[in-house]
Amino acid sequence: MKLCNAVAGFMLFCAIGIARAQEPAAKSTSSGVFSNEQAKRGEAAYNANCVTCHGAELCSTDREIPHLSDKSFKFGWIGKTIAEKFEFVRDTMPPRMNTA
Repeated sequence: MKLCNAVAGFMLFCAIGIARAQEPAAKSTSSGVFSNEQAKRGEAAYNANCVTCHGAELCSTDREIPHLSDKSFKFGWIGKTIAEKFEFVRDTMPPRMNTA
């Protein structure tokens, strides 16, 4: 569970500067909702759990694994809530391998 939360936290960190507030009074991730300490923990979690597939610079070397810095990734989050982002990462990362 800690791993899922850490990975989800990092994915939300990646969304800084990308996500838009859904209402004018809402605080956007682009306005910096994470403390420096949270960002450092997210970076450590990414390096420990995600870098193998998504690369140190958020660019995968595998055609089947999306870059986390391209337009389709960035704009794919627009209109989604933080809860939806968290649930997506929690439920899909890392991908479960079929061992059959």
